[in-house]
Parts: sequence; structure tokens; C-alpha cells
Amino acid sequence: MDLVRSLDLLDAPLDLAFVDPPYDREDLYDACLKRFGTVPLLAPAGLLIIEHSKRKEMPHSAGNLQKIRSLVQGDAALAFYRP
Repeated sequence: MDLVRSLDLLDAPLDLAFVDPPYDREDLYDACLKRFGTVPLLAPAGLLIIEHSKRKEMPHSAGNLQKIRSLVQGDAALAFYRP
């Protein structure tokens, strides 16, 4: 199922969400951040982790989300966001 469409099926806020779209699908990164940043999909103390290519610069904020940490390991990187 499509990532963004699957988020519409959630019936309770998440404490932890880990998203790992294909690196070449820039549209999924943008859509995921937009959805998590505008719809209350995360609990107030929830954490969104997005795996991405270290070559992609993830935004510092998206809607009500703020990036709190970045971690690079090899060619991959993780961006951590909180509401």
C-alpha cells in the first residue's frame, strides 16, 4: 500500500514511526513530512525517524515538526523529528 495513503488508516497517534522510502522517491519524503507535520499522527512526545541518503538534506522543520537530530552512517542517514 502507498505510504501516504496508509497514514490515513491510523486510528491512534504513534509513539514511534520509522519511515524508509526508496532514496530516489523525493516525492515520498516530502509527502511524508507534510502529512506528519500537519496531521496529528504522532503522540505529543512521539518520534518520527526518516532514513534517507546522506546526500539528501532534510528540512529543519515541517509543519509542527522540528528536526532534533541527524545521524550519518555510511551512505545512509537518519533524521529525527518531534512535534
